[in-house]
Amino acid sequence: SMHINCTNVKQWNGNRVVDLDICDGSACVAEVTCTDGSQCNRATRSDGESLDVCNGNSCVINRCSNGTECGFTDSNNPSLDICDTATQKCITPVSASSISCGSGLNNDCSRYKDNSNTSYFCNGSSCVPNTCNAGSDCIGKYTTNVDTADEISNCNTATKTCIAITDIVKIECSIGFD
Repeated sequence: SMHINCTNVKQWNGNRVVDLDICDGSACVAEVTCTDGSQCNRATRSDGESLDVCNGNSCVINRCSNGTECGFTDSNNPSLDICDTATQKCITPVSASSISCGSGLNNDCSRYKDNSNTSYFCNGSSCVPNTCNAGSDCIGKYTTNVDTADEISNCNTATKTCIAITDIVKIECSIGFD
């Protein structure tokens, strides 16, 4: 297929110069609009980056540093809602939960953050969202699974996430008198 070089392509739109540095597969454009990721499989930026996910409005690069930056779709997946902070790419919840963890495996589940920026944890066999309603939900849960130092066996019922004993020690509290 013919590659169109959109480097330094500019257009005057009446009040300012617009960079047409994205190739939509046939022409140089300022942006590729989309409603889902299937419309983004041909969009590339002039520096070679693929704009292969849709944020609901336009095709963008799949990049994230935390879970709140995800929520994309691509041509195969309806919900790239989890940020893998190690690769800095948004992935599906199913992809994260298919990561094996547990005895002898050093897979850090806390690298996966959901759209409320809550980390995943290891339930002993796979990486799953860190949610709890009571302390009993956190028995045998770990952030990595290397050793018991990573155990998060207490439920913070306010945030509904399992936390470590050391986290509880750091929570400030005060006694109020009426």
